[in-house]
Amino acid sequence: MAVLLIITLIVSAFNVAFTGAAQASESIPSTPVSLSPANGATVYTLTPRIQWQASADNETFSIQMAADYRFSKLILEQKDITDPYYDVTGLNRNTAYYWRVSAQNSAGISSAWSSMSYFRTTSSLPPNQPENLTAVVVLPGQIVLNWEDKSDNEIKFKIERKTGSGDYFLVTALRSNVVSYIDTNLISDTTYSYRIRAYGIAGDSAYSNEASATTLPPPLAAPILSEPVSNAIVSTLTLRMQWHESPEMTRYGIQIATDNDFANLIVSETNLTSSYYDVPSDALTWKSLYFWRVRGQSGSGMISDWSQPWYFTTFPESSSAFSCGCARR
Repeated sequence: MAVLLIITLIVSAFNVAFTGAAQASESIPSTPVSLSPANGATVYTLTPRIQWQASADNETFSIQMAADYRFSKLILEQKDITDPYYDVTGLNRNTAYYWRVSAQNSAGISSAWSSMSYFRTTSSLPPNQPENLTAVVVLPGQIVLNWEDKSDNEIKFKIERKTGSGDYFLVTALRSNVVSYIDTNLISDTTYSYRIRAYGIAGDSAYSNEASATTLPPPLAAPILSEPVSNAIVSTLTLRMQWHESPEMTRYGIQIATDNDFANLIVSETNLTSSYYDVPSDALTWKSLYFWRVRGQSGSGMISDWSQPWYFTTFPESSSAFSCGCARR
């Protein structure tokens, strides 16, 4: 009986010790795994994000950063971090930094420190991002970009463009200190969006603001003249000038001059709503050469180019051997 009691006590004590040891072991949270910056990496910013891999039993984290691998010269020690990353500030250029992370569970028990990782900041930093980008339409098929250069260490500016809701792509790269660019050969009546960033030895800057503009609609085609035909001999001073009507045009303008440069105008009319114009009887004279042209205007106010100029000569019928080819008005 005594032997049985002793054996029972020994087994019970062993079970208690084993259970306690197992519970103590299970209560230690998993050690975080360092992710980035990668060990030995060079970083091009003085405000890097330190990231690590968390486990399900991790509640909070602590991070240490030091100027030496023994962590005897701490420059940062932060506890109670709830996210698996930490944004560091206040670093120096061209300096090596060592870091490690531990995890804590809800019982306040800490894991072992992660493996030591280190990175080095570069002596150069990326340029500052350009600011106040604007896009303005000046001519058909063209958009003018302007921006402010906020850095003194860029090598180039990279200009990216997209159409509508499409993806951005690189249009061109410009030399440093340039603050404007004209984008040409664009499609009419199309919305383009732009963004730019500076490029330096240490990498790219952040993007500028986005700027958008819509190119002008296609230009109006010049009206096509009808009568009197070019090089006509007319035997009346009360001519009706005619041209083909265009559905895109709501108004027309006409010019008649004694020279093909239209410097000496005898008729200059605008806001005509018909596709013809009756020349006043006192505007023309006999045995004279005249040049004429027409242009149109759309309902939105867009004005076409002038038509190709035609010309005619006035000559009394009784004195001419030529046929007019035009009806008297």
